[in-house]
Amino acid sequence: METGRFFILVAFPVGAFWFFNQPAFFKYFMKGYKLPDTAEGDAQMGAWKEELNEKRRKVEYEKFLREQMAFEEAKRIREEHNI
Repeated sequence: METGRFFILVAFPVGAFWFFNQPAFFKYFMKGYKLPDTAEGDAQMGAWKEELNEKRRKVEYEKFLREQMAFEEAKRIREEHNI
């Protein structure tokens, strides 16, 4: 009984991960985005993913620069007040 329970607890997440990461499943739900199911459509999908990654990297870099500017400002204030 315990072995069956353990099998279900392990098999369900693994099976769900495998099922939902199938290319056919992904393409089925991407039909609404009007991409052809060809190599050209795959290239467009790759370009779209790269565009999203580029936007994410830009946002992260801007956040990093803001943090660095805040750190430099705090450092300048500490030096002015001899803290």
